[in-house]
Order: sequence, then C-alpha cells, then structure tokens
Amino acid sequence: MTRLARFFLGGLLVYASIDKILNPAAFAEVVFNYRILPDDLINLTAILLPPFELVLGVLLLLGHWLAGGVLLSSSVLSVFFLSVAFNLARGLNVDCGCFTSSSASASQAEMIWYVVRDALFLVPAFYLLYRLRQTDGTLPGRTNAAGSFRRRALLQAAFILILSAAFAWCVNALRPEPLPLTENWSPASRLELENGEILTISLEEAEEAFANGAAFFADARSTEAYLAGHILGAVNLPWDQFDILFEPVMGPIPLDALIITYCDGETCGLGIELARALRGQGYENVRVLINGWSLWVAQHLPTEP
Repeated sequence: MTRLARFFLGGLLVYASIDKILNPAAFAEVVFNYRILPDDLINLTAILLPPFELVLGVLLLLGHWLAGGVLLSSSVLSVFFLSVAFNLARGLNVDCGCFTSSSASASQAEMIWYVVRDALFLVPAFYLLYRLRQTDGTLPGRTNAAGSFRRRALLQAAFILILSAAFAWCVNALRPEPLPLTENWSPASRLELENGEILTISLEEAEEAFANGAAFFADARSTEAYLAGHILGAVNLPWDQFDILFEPVMGPIPLDALIITYCDGETCGLGIELARALRGQGYENVRVLINGWSLWVAQHLPTEP
C-alpha cells in the first residue's frame, strides 16, 4: 500500500509538471489569474514550481529522500488545495492549472470538483507521511522517533529545494526565450500592444457601436456562462477552446470588422487574451470592454436569453 501511494504521488507530480515546464509563459498567466501572489513573484513561481514538481515526483518514484519528499509533497498539495478553495470562496473561477498551463475560466461546478480532487490527492500524501514516521520508530537506535524523523525530513527537504531551484534555473536559462524573473502584470501593461496602442474601449463607445450595428461582440467566457446570459447578438468564443472554435465562430466575420471582446469581472483577463489572439489571426480592429458583462447588465442594455 505504501509503495502504491508513493508511485501514485510521484507519477501525479511528474505528470503535473510537464505541460507547465513546456509552456512557462502560459503557466505564469495561470499563476497571475489566482490573484494571490504579488506581481514580483508571479514569474518566479512559474519558473520554480514546475521543475520542483518534476524533481519531487522523480525522487518519490525512485524512493530516494522519502522523508523530505513526502513532507514537501504534503505541503505543496496543501497549498494547492487551499489556493483553489480560497478562489472558490471568493467567487473567482479560474482553471486551477494543476496539470496544464491553461488560463481559461472555470465554472463553479468545476471549481468545486478541483477542491474535492485536490483534497483526495492529500490522502496518499498524508498517509505516506504517517507511515514513514511510524516506520521510523521501529528502526534500531531511534529512541526519539518523532524528533529523528522531523530532523531528517527537514534536512532532506532543504536539499530537495536547493536541487530543484538549481534545476529550474538551468531549464529557464536554456530556453530559446527565457522567462524573465519579473514582469509588469498591471492591467495597463496587459492592454498595451508593442506599438503603444491601447486595446480598451469604454462602455459608452461600445454602446454606441452596438446601437449603430458597427461592431461584433465576442464573449470570452465559458459556454455555460454564455448560455446563462450574454450581450445581445454576441458570439461565444471561450478562450480555452479558441483553437477549436475560431474557424466556425469567426469565419463569417470579416477581418476589418470592429470586434469587442468581453468577460466578467475587473480582474478577468479572458477578454484581453481573446483580443490578442484575434489580432494574431488578422483582426486588427479589436477592442476589450473590461468587466463587460457586469457593466452591460448594470446599465440595462440589451441581453439574451
């Protein structure tokens, strides 16, 4: 049972690290979307965390430094669980980024599932921690089992953290485009293009374009949120399904059309990401209505259904 739990936990951490190591910038977006860490720590977390998961998972699979590895696994899984639960409690629905670098929004049902799933992941971690401490007490010469295990676990954990940090630095340094240690994550910087153009549009301008039939509105929220209510005539292009839905949704819309993207909430970045993606596909006249859905509803502007 102990070996099975160790293999499960190790495999889980290795699998969780792969996509995030391959897509550090996208994972930094996930970290940002949690709205927990200060901006100066977002890129640093995106650089350090995935290699740490990989090193930790490999050590668990190999059975090396188990005391420190299990202690760190329990700690990091607890942080993941608490972070997702915290976002669920404050109504911030984002993809947990547990196994992918997706920065898409999530429904409340998905957020509840993330919390339940992360709680289940803690079971083998705490079981291993308990079993290792119990086994430590049966070894010859271990008269103070609790203290001996604690010292060994902390020492091994320190070595694992140092090893992971060195590995993460090498991985990032060897990338064709290394992720910078810090980055400007302010709303203004995310809405400004390299040429200095600002992507935002005011509610008044968006309302005027709507009244004149001069714009197409693109809802970047999940399909579930879109079906619950959206701006009248808006198309739904969820950010997490952009590659799949781009052609069928945007195909009839000419490249020179004014596109106004929106999501919900002042901190929601899906409308920004959708706008940037659409510009990358040739739509040059794209604007973002920040907190679009809430503002539109508050002004009692036309919606459906």
